[in-house]
Amino acid sequence: FGAMYAVNYATTILLSIVEAITGYGMQGTALDDMVSGSALLPNFIFGVIVPAFGEEFIFRYMLRRKLRGSGDKIYILVSAVCFGAFHGNFNQMFYAAALGAIFAWLYVRTNKLWIPISLHFIVNLVGIVLMPLLIENIDLNAMDTDPNYLVQNMDKVWPIMAVGAGVILVIIWAIIIFAVLLKRV
Repeated sequence: FGAMYAVNYATTILLSIVEAITGYGMQGTALDDMVSGSALLPNFIFGVIVPAFGEEFIFRYMLRRKLRGSGDKIYILVSAVCFGAFHGNFNQMFYAAALGAIFAWLYVRTNKLWIPISLHFIVNLVGIVLMPLLIENIDLNAMDTDPNYLVQNMDKVWPIMAVGAGVILVIIWAIIIFAVLLKRV
């Protein structure tokens, strides 16, 4: 997860530079527009549940079956590239590909589809449902300009900190899974 977020930030910076130079915006998709203007339940269903189960079924289970004779490395690479491209915008492509490689590797090592489904569910839950809910009452401009904003608005900020702590725990859990799986190799 840490690598995913690092790649996401690097991609965002790269896109910002490209946009500043060219004046052409490359970020956003129809899904972004849907999520930003939708209620909680549709976001949860179509942004968290459906992708976690549907995408993992397609990019892990089905693709693995189709590429079984090609070897694990080829499957992981193809799965990652397809998963990244499927996300439909340049901003998400690289971190989705990195995440797709991790999910594919986990699936290869465990042969358990619930592991990538669970991780995909958590990533989408945080990004599509929890964070938008948490930041909707925060004035991001004031947070940038007022050094006391966080202290004065702790009632609005602590849930974000709690979600951040939860994400850190998920990262630790993922590292433990990796360590255990690497010992089996």
